[in-house]
Amino acid sequence: MTDTVLEPTTGQACPALSNVTILVSNYLSVPHPEPFWNTVLDSALGGFDQALRALLPSIHVPAGSRVVLVDVYNPSIGREGLGLIQRRLGYTSGFNFDFHPTNVGHAFIAERFASVWQGLQ
Repeated sequence: MTDTVLEPTTGQACPALSNVTILVSNYLSVPHPEPFWNTVLDSALGGFDQALRALLPSIHVPAGSRVVLVDVYNPSIGREGLGLIQRRLGYTSGFNFDFHPTNVGHAFIAERFASVWQGLQ
């Protein structure tokens, strides 16, 4: 059974989607300077990547549609400058750090999405 999705501003039923491509991504690697936390983060992000890969094929999508993984995690391992944690004041101690992408990180993510999208065309 599929619930009707309502358009938020009009309250009218949205037409059913079909023949759409849904791009889903994992997370960037977060190179934490403290070895313990780096191992914890790497395990969590690697585990999320594995879970995502295992679950995506089972997601129900509209007829003619597909869900495609954009892998930003594995290509980001070992890369420098993708996250603010590597910038001045991006890390102070323990779990007190900024994990957001830098401009370079955002460009990296955009390139990964563009590459996957172009490969589907």
